[in-house]
This record gives sequence, structure tokens and C-alpha cells, in this order.
Amino acid sequence: GTKTQWIRLERAIAVMAVFIIPVAVSVHTIISWILATTVQPGWHSSIFGPYFVVGAIFSGIGALFIAMTVIRRIYRLENIIAEKQFRNLGLLFLTMNIVWFYFTYSEHLGVAAGQQVEEFPVLASKLWGEFAGGFWLMIISMVIAFWVLVVPGMISERRAAAPLFRPRTGMAFSGGLVAVAAMMFGPGLVPQLQIWDRLAEASLAFQDPVSRTVGWLLMILLAGMAGLGFGHWLKHRTVTATVIASFFVLIGMWLERWNIIIPTMTHPRLIPYATYQPTLTELALTAGSFALFGLMFTLFFRIFPAVSIWEIAEGRVVQEAQSKIVIPPPEPSGDKDRRRRWGFRISRGG
Repeated sequence: GTKTQWIRLERAIAVMAVFIIPVAVSVHTIISWILATTVQPGWHSSIFGPYFVVGAIFSGIGALFIAMTVIRRIYRLENIIAEKQFRNLGLLFLTMNIVWFYFTYSEHLGVAAGQQVEEFPVLASKLWGEFAGGFWLMIISMVIAFWVLVVPGMISERRAAAPLFRPRTGMAFSGGLVAVAAMMFGPGLVPQLQIWDRLAEASLAFQDPVSRTVGWLLMILLAGMAGLGFGHWLKHRTVTATVIASFFVLIGMWLERWNIIIPTMTHPRLIPYATYQPTLTELALTAGSFALFGLMFTLFFRIFPAVSIWEIAEGRVVQEAQSKIVIPPPEPSGDKDRRRRWGFRISRGG
């Protein structure tokens, strides 16, 4: 705890903070270059390097938010992991969200504009083909995360008194959204249930392309209105809003990897077109990877402290020092001082 040790610690942190940047970039671009240096359609792109780095930071922050919220609740660390940390890290989270949208748009724009014979079927399968559900669910998840992070902060206290910005209104619009979605997709997803008979009759109105377009626009409108209803409620619950956004980001990032791998592997250059359905073994391995991560995370916090002890000690010293320092507010200068300064500027040609 000597002064020399504190100085060495700060220097080591400064060095590691700079050193970790090229390490993170090199680690997260390895897989991207493995994909980009193949001849598979949709992978032969130079944008994969920064795209994967942004995705790794984006999903990493989302997982960190959920993990730190769980640890914060279990160990009752609300006075140490405060809302300030969530707000500050949330700004980087929001920035990564915007950058991710830019790279996603750029990647698919290049494929659409190129019109390559091998690559365009992959894009078509994701936009309106057999993999369209996973692709648009990815986009919707990221839009919801952006909405949760941005819109609640734009609702002022004066506007919050309107009935539109109340949770009950959000629940009502959410119910309408579920009803429209059930009429559009319910009978096709679960046709064997008798409960869908009436919905099947109602869904006849959404069979032609124009009506389905109207149905999609209605769902988007209802989703937006539902988000406004919960906006003011989320504004005063920073931690809850951040966890909700992180949950949708993790779903979207997992689907992003799915949309990169599966559509391309079912439309390869060298073998005929194939289909893919995950097997029980693959599903078990995926579930096992999540379970292994949770186990390692739990064991880590079982053995080591949940927060850095020396940082807590340093923060208390800083807070105590700041509480003893009183900075007086600036005093406005009088008219005489202003005239003296103005005359000096005129004499100098200012």
C-alpha cells in the first residue's frame, strides 16, 4: 500500500490498457480471416475483420451487463456497482449497436450490388427465403435493443404524464401485436391445434401480398406504440433497461453467427445445394457450451472476490478527499472590470 506500489500499479494498468487493444483485434480477426480466405459465397469479403471485432465487443458488453447484474443482485453490491457504471458502459454499448448496424448494412449491400451468381442466392435466402425468419429476428432484436437504450431517455417528465407513456398502454398495444402476429403466423406454425381454427379464418385476410404488407406495417406500428408505453417506466430503471437490451443483443448476435454460417454452407460453390437441420448432438453441444460458461463464471466468483478490493479502497480515498475540498463558485465581474477589459481590447485592436 505504499506510494511507490500505487504508482507501479497505475503504470502497469496504463500499459495493459494499450496492449489489450491489438491483442483483442488480432484474436477476433482470426476466425474472420479463416472465413474470408475461402471461396464460399458470402464469406469472401474484406469487411469481415472489423465486422467480427465489433461483434465481439458488442456481444461481450451484453454478456457483461447480464453477468454483473446477476452478481450485483446475489452479493448485494448495489452500493459498489451503481447505476453510474451501467450508464457509462451503456454509452459504449449504444455506440457498438450503431456501428454493428453500419457493418451489417455494408456487408449485405456489397453482395446485393455485386449480383454474383453464387453469392446472390445466399442473400436471397436470408432476406426472403428459408432463412428469412432468423435474419429478420436478428434485425428486430437489435432494433429493440437500440430502442430500449435511446427512446426512454428522450421522454421528458412533462410528456410522461400523457396516457401514451404508461405501462398499461404498452400492455394494451403488446396484446394487439400478439393478436396480429397470431393471425398472420399462428395457423401456419401450429396447424394441428384446434385453437387456431378461428385464427385461421381471421388469417385469410392476410393471405394476399398487399394485406400481408399492411399486416407487417400494423405490427411495426403496434410494436412502436408498445415501446413508447414502457418508455417512461424504463427511463427510471437503468439497470432493467440495460439487461433487457443486453438480452436482445445476445439473441441477435447468436443469430448473426447463424446467418453467416448456415445459409452459406447450404449454398456452397463446389457441391450441390443442401438443407440443414440441427441434430440433437449439436443442440446438446450448444447447450453444454452455455452451461460450461455459467459453471466457470460461478466457480470464479466462488474463489475470487466479485469486485476488485484495491479499486474499492482507492475509490473510498478519492471520495473522502473530494468531500473535504470545497470549490467556490466563480464570482461575476463588475461593470467596471468589464469596461476595463473592453477598453484594453480596443486599444490592442481586438
